[in-house]
Parts: sequence; C-alpha cells; structure tokens
Amino acid sequence: MMPELSLNILDLAENSFRAGASRIEIAIEERIKEDTLIIRVKDDGKGMDKEMVKKVTDPFYSSKEGKKW
Repeated sequence: MMPELSLNILDLAENSFRAGASRIEIAIEERIKEDTLIIRVKDDGKGMDKEMVKKVTDPFYSSKEGKKW
C-alpha cells in the first residue's frame, strides 16, 4: 500500500508543478487511535475552474489529454 500512496503523492506534486505552482506543501499525519492516515497537499498553482470542481470526485475524470483508465 505504501508504494501506491507514494506514487499518488508524487503525482499530486507533479500536477501542482504543471499548474504553475512555485510552492508545494505536503503534510502527512498518522492518527493511530483512529487507524487513519491524512495526506494534505497545498500549492499556489492556478487552481480549478467551476466545471472541474464538479468533476473532481469522478474517479474516471482526468484533465490530462489522452489519459486512459
């Protein structure tokens, strides 16, 4: 599971960079009592328009041209 998480975090950082971010913050918090791992990614990239925000929870949506799922 950790390799997949690592790759997903790297993908988020690369997306931030492509969105013009000059500052990317990644915080990982482990809550042992709740058996939870919280990953926060914050950047100063261009952000998302309203249409993209509507689609962001769709696991099959990608803003990358030609990306296959």
